[in-house]
Amino acid sequence: ALYQAGRPADALAAYGRARMLLAAELGLEPGPALQTLQQSILTHDPRLLTPAATSGRLGPSNLPVAVSPIIGRQLQLAVLEPLTMSERLVTLTGVGGIGKTRLAIELATRTAGSEEFGPFFVDLAPLHDAALVASTVAHAVGASGEDDAELVERVGAAVAGHDLLLVLDNFEHVLEAAPLVAELLAHVPTLRA
Repeated sequence: ALYQAGRPADALAAYGRARMLLAAELGLEPGPALQTLQQSILTHDPRLLTPAATSGRLGPSNLPVAVSPIIGRQLQLAVLEPLTMSERLVTLTGVGGIGKTRLAIELATRTAGSEEFGPFFVDLAPLHDAALVASTVAHAVGASGEDDAELVERVGAAVAGHDLLLVLDNFEHVLEAAPLVAELLAHVPTLRA
């Protein structure tokens, strides 16, 4: 369910917790079925998606829910909020651990009420291959399929007519996928990232 909601890192974390619990309480390792499921999540196996998730129809936002209010970021929010509405690509940079993800989620949450669908959070942290970015984005918006060759077209068809914000978290780990983001923005005029 977490994977189908576009949250592969959370799905892998849930697997890790289950594995630790099995080892601590029963002295067992996960069986072949769970190990296969973990491998399928790691490789973004399209068979993990239900027919509803591959329908090409946008769903509700998958933004992580903030646990607490954001504090001390009013100036950044005041500067960034209009930018996220007027610019199609906004990049937050800085050293690790300063709260870029939390700030991006807050910005996206503030726009959620003005859009019918989304915003969508795409966690790229678990990816080690830039080639997987396209399918991860497509999965997040419900436009995945079996053929990666037409992912941009499928995302475009799913997004068509909707203003949509994508939060591409941890993109710095897969910078080789920058041409994909440029292609998506070029072919989907209602998309912002």
